[in-house]
Amino acid sequence: MLTKSSPISTQSNLFHSELFSQLDVKDPLIQLANTINWTVFDDAFEQHYSQNNGRPSKPIRLMVGLLLPKKALKRDNRYQQDKKRKLCKRRAAIEPIIGHLKSDFRLSRNLLKGQVGDEINVLMAACAWNLRKWLVIATIFLFWQKLGLFFVKYLRFFVVLDKKQFC
Repeated sequence: MLTKSSPISTQSNLFHSELFSQLDVKDPLIQLANTINWTVFDDAFEQHYSQNNGRPSKPIRLMVGLLLPKKALKRDNRYQQDKKRKLCKRRAAIEPIIGHLKSDFRLSRNLLKGQVGDEINVLMAACAWNLRKWLVIATIFLFWQKLGLFFVKYLRFFVVLDKKQFC
């Protein structure tokens, strides 16, 4: 029978398991975290986050890590709640745009090779999104102008056409 003072334990604690036993070592984020040289970040950030400046230093992995919006807690003050709400709204506004880029502008399929090809594919999809948006605005503007509902004294972006061309 093993006692509490026994250094060797053959049974693992069911409720207090180690974190690394739960994580998958083949996960790309864990492999990335293991390949990053964190001492470079420590040296770069130590002048900004030190005990001499009046605030305790924070771990670099916490400062460089992903910022995901979390649920507001009861102990959060008004500023923290507004900040979390703003992050959630910002993320919620971007997700449908990415979905439309994937489905409407072929962002889901990339035929270009490598990381540079990925970057080119994203830029081309974003350019197509912006061009479509500008064309819709121009079409609405020209339609209103044809009906005589919209008059602009100073046009900078659109060419004013004669009414004879519309009739």
